[in-house]
Amino acid sequence: MSVGKRWVMTYEGAPGACRVTGARTLEVGQSLEIGREGELALGVSVPSGAVSRNAVAINVNQHGWELTIGNRNGAVLHPWGQAPELAAPRGTVNWPLVAVRMLPDSTVSQHWVLIEADDLPVTPAGAVASATLTQTDRVEPPGRLPPPNVRHC
Repeated sequence: MSVGKRWVMTYEGAPGACRVTGARTLEVGQSLEIGREGELALGVSVPSGAVSRNAVAINVNQHGWELTIGNRNGAVLHPWGQAPELAAPRGTVNWPLVAVRMLPDSTVSQHWVLIEADDLPVTPAGAVASATLTQTDRVEPPGRLPPPNVRHC
């Protein structure tokens, strides 16, 4: 399997308004600090009490991401298609699409880090989403759908 580039975006959202505030590509072996004063700013309107100066550090490895959560209020991991979980202070995430939401939540603003890797497959046997989640079981695909004019009620 070839190792491609990985993408990291910062996203700032509020009810009715949201925007990508920064983006960067990374390769295996590179790292990035994200926060109010990180190499990649976490947002434009970051309340000083809500998000730490260095909220999350990302190191890219061949199989995924090593995340170090420095945000003093914590963060929540959202692996795409999986249940969210409270982020450990340090952990590895082997999943192609992951969002990290900084805590605390606010009605005024939320701050997210979105990470993506198109070369991390999710196989029929599953993939490990994080250090705390177990192997994902995948079921067989559904059968063929009936023709559109057949009524089943």
